[in-house]
Amino acid sequence: MTQRNSQNTYVADIASQRAEAIAQFIGQVKDQLQNRAPETTAELTKVATLLEDLGRRTELFPREHFQINQANPSQIYRLTEDPEGAYALYVSLGDPGKSQPPHDHTTWAIITGVAGVERNVLYRRAKTYEAARDILHEVKTVNVTRGNSIILGPQDVHTIEVIGTELGVHLHFYGLALDRIPGRVVFESTEGGTYRTFAPPQLIRHALISPQSLKAALADGEEIAVLDVREGGVFS
Repeated sequence: MTQRNSQNTYVADIASQRAEAIAQFIGQVKDQLQNRAPETTAELTKVATLLEDLGRRTELFPREHFQINQANPSQIYRLTEDPEGAYALYVSLGDPGKSQPPHDHTTWAIITGVAGVERNVLYRRAKTYEAARDILHEVKTVNVTRGNSIILGPQDVHTIEVIGTELGVHLHFYGLALDRIPGRVVFESTEGGTYRTFAPPQLIRHALISPQSLKAALADGEEIAVLDVREGGVFS
């Protein structure tokens, strides 16, 4: 989708710019990892630098494309993933106070900021003699903002909380999509205790586009594909 600028030349709209930037990012990651799973922290650090660069492009993540409201103060938006679910990238939005209890991912994960502050507290997990009951020991705290990131291994446990007064907008990048890692767990408290399977978010959205933007894109003469998933009678 494109639009004309003041010089009457075509420039890509925000959705197309974002898609191009994400495709470039994924291509760079695959080149960096040589299309295999990362094996070292150094490899993930290089990927984190690429993700931080994407997060700095705040114009690609306008509020009208990624929304929350009073009834739903946090939301996950899927940006991309491979057909097999690998290289899964999301936008995570949350009002100040949004939090998640201690949980793992069973895959590598990297988080960087676009806006706001997401506090990540990392824990070391220690077994006990009781089944399905572990102890958590706090390791470090990282306030993730635009320009920095946190790297998490498959066994790492962390909490997240949006702090401050600004809406939290963060990029979460996983080795495997959230709805394809059923083995991850969540703990009852930051001290550990019993744990259970941590289900993926009930609703993962895709970026929005306004009717006005779609109408303009349909009328600008450039190629566009629109898939209408409504029933035939409604479409007619």
